[in-house]
Amino acid sequence: MLIAALCWGGAFVAGKIGSADVSGLEMSFYRFSIAAVCLLIYIRVKKLSFRIGLRNILKIAAIGSFGMITYHLLFFKSIALISVLESSSINVLAPVLSAFFGYLLFREPLNWKGVIFLLSSSFGVLTIIISWDFGNLLMIGQSSGTLYMVVAMLSWVVYSLLFRRFIRGVPAAISSFISMLSSLLILLPFILIKGAPITSYGISVWAVYLFMGIFATFLGYTLQQDSIMKIGVARTNFFINFVPVFSMILGVVILGDEFRMINILSLAIVFTGLVGYMREKEKSSVS
Repeated sequence: MLIAALCWGGAFVAGKIGSADVSGLEMSFYRFSIAAVCLLIYIRVKKLSFRIGLRNILKIAAIGSFGMITYHLLFFKSIALISVLESSSINVLAPVLSAFFGYLLFREPLNWKGVIFLLSSSFGVLTIIISWDFGNLLMIGQSSGTLYMVVAMLSWVVYSLLFRRFIRGVPAAISSFISMLSSLLILLPFILIKGAPITSYGISVWAVYLFMGIFATFLGYTLQQDSIMKIGVARTNFFINFVPVFSMILGVVILGDEFRMINILSLAIVFTGLVGYMREKEKSSVS
């Protein structure tokens, strides 16, 4: 899972690099294309079956394409405008909102000690966004990059909750492949209208596409699924907290982002809050 978190942290840096040359539409389309091919090979090797029923296929296609297209288009717009640390830190709030919305909409159990940990983690993310200058709170709504990432993260939370609620008993590789394939079919007309031939992309753009498709999407996904089987969902999700740490390090090393010691304190607050939440969640699942 550390390798998976490194791949996901790298996705923010790759997105930042790619956004200088191509649109989020193109990065999303080619990321899904490469990942879908890798997933199809994986499905064939694992001998998984697509016999999951037409109703399941239609539900996965609808929910999956909504989540993937909305999240990725907004993600790429966000990363072009704000730092990789800020963008990845906002993304870490997904489990916070997932817990709250899961409780409000579907009455999923919520440990109120865990709520305190989630709120402290949210505070840590806020300090990254405002750079510990609380006078900047009034400026948050004026940052379109921040708003794009918040809405992207919200769409992913809704997607995750709908998937958890309505899709049961389908192998993750199959559901991911169907989601990506349906997303590709929706995006294809817009790619054709844009009319940019694949030969027009340089080596750096293809490097971004390949990294996003193979490492950030396919490899990250397979490592996550393997981890869930070996150490469980709660412990697996714990390692997602390392994503902003890796994105900060890679942003400084590769992009030359400014290194600020105060960001380490912010990440420590985020990390501590999410660790506490994961422990409370494990206690609840055991009891």
